[in-house]
Amino acid sequence: MKLQIGRAAQLAGVSRSAMHRALKSGKLSYTTDERGTRWVDQSEIARVFPDTARAEPRNEPRHIGTHADDRLVEHLMRQIADLQAERDRLLSIIEREREPRQLAAPSWWRRWRG
Repeated sequence: MKLQIGRAAQLAGVSRSAMHRALKSGKLSYTTDERGTRWVDQSEIARVFPDTARAEPRNEPRHIGTHADDRLVEHLMRQIADLQAERDRLLSIIEREREPRQLAAPSWWRRWRG
């Protein structure tokens, strides 16, 4: 199966720049299509990066689905909602403070003395 550079790097568990260095140095062979897109065969990735190549990319989420995980997610969602409410409350206070205030009329003493 042929993969583009970004997906190949993800599968190999290396950065895109490491993948480009391997391509440029000739360690990793590739083919290009009519648009100039580089394609790397999956067997080439396993050959050049044997220790890091795996069937599942590193950044893909894996769902365990335990009850404890579900409770943790619910707890974190409640915390996020509370923090958002607190943020909104503080922003409204800041906006009220930024509104121009009416200047008080000068005291009778200042008016009398001029």
